[in-house]
Amino acid sequence: MPEDSKSDFSTYQERDEVVEKLRSLEGWQLGEKIDKHEISLSIFHGNFEDLMNQIQIFKEPASLILHDVRNSNELHKFFKQVTRLFHNYLASAFTLVDHTRNLVTDLYCGEEFSEFKTEYDSRKKTYFAENPLHRFI
Repeated sequence: MPEDSKSDFSTYQERDEVVEKLRSLEGWQLGEKIDKHEISLSIFHGNFEDLMNQIQIFKEPASLILHDVRNSNELHKFFKQVTRLFHNYLASAFTLVDHTRNLVTDLYCGEEFSEFKTEYDSRKKTYFAENPLHRFI
């Protein structure tokens, strides 16, 4: 370390203890959950884009060659790729749902959020629990 740089810690152990104290704070832990949610959202959007791009390829006139019986292996590979991307999209959707539920539970746990929680639970029931497509998936 250069001589002119200063450290507020005399030892690595002291630094590690301070970091551990920071990580034990409720705000830090909540920030970690928000970060995870943000990552889940980014993965979900990326998987959606990947899936839509692959489907778009199939819509292009150049993809008609895949329908030729002589190209059945290529068509099979294409649909395997679509299936893989669809699986990734669905898996990321369910991960996002789990992270969102956890975040909402942690962020809106006080009595002052009871109206929000009631509305949230109602919409969750409508869009997921009572939705036949969601139950199918």
